[in-house]
Amino acid sequence: LARVKTPYSVVNKLLRKRLMTLTDTTGGMLIVSTAAEVRRLDAAIGAGALGRVIERVDFYKTPNAGYRAIHYIVDFPGIGPAEVQIKTVRLKVVQGATHTAYKQGRLSVEGSEQLYSLAVAADEGDPQAAAQFGALRPQVLALLRGRNRREHLGQQFVMEMADDPGHEFAGGLG
Repeated sequence: LARVKTPYSVVNKLLRKRLMTLTDTTGGMLIVSTAAEVRRLDAAIGAGALGRVIERVDFYKTPNAGYRAIHYIVDFPGIGPAEVQIKTVRLKVVQGATHTAYKQGRLSVEGSEQLYSLAVAADEGDPQAAAQFGALRPQVLALLRGRNRREHLGQQFVMEMADDPGHEFAGGLG
């Protein structure tokens, strides 16, 4: 998945960051199946596989309202700086369900933290956590329905990827 920030989002971020250098107007996400794959990609990007690393933030070590991922700003040769996020399918689904509420200041940090922690445990291979997370799928889908159409379609794609019989999460996110 990839994105380009809207002009409105760029201006908002510049104002919030007091017009500091903005290096993540372009970016993409590497969405993988397991925490082990996150660590493997993290090591490769950190070693310069995509280009010179300008910045790395590990939201696994320092979660933000429960949010977990690894963010890089990478200076791609011949292109320039772009953000690269690494996260699992489950974490992308949780992020998709909670992002708008977080940006609007309506997020229950405790509830979000519980959902993220459950996803992390499942991504580490805990079968009980995977079953519990899968059981929450209807509630997560209900949260996604409240988002705008573009955001919802992106999340629907991730949910369908998780339901693909050829995918590791066949049969749902559990």
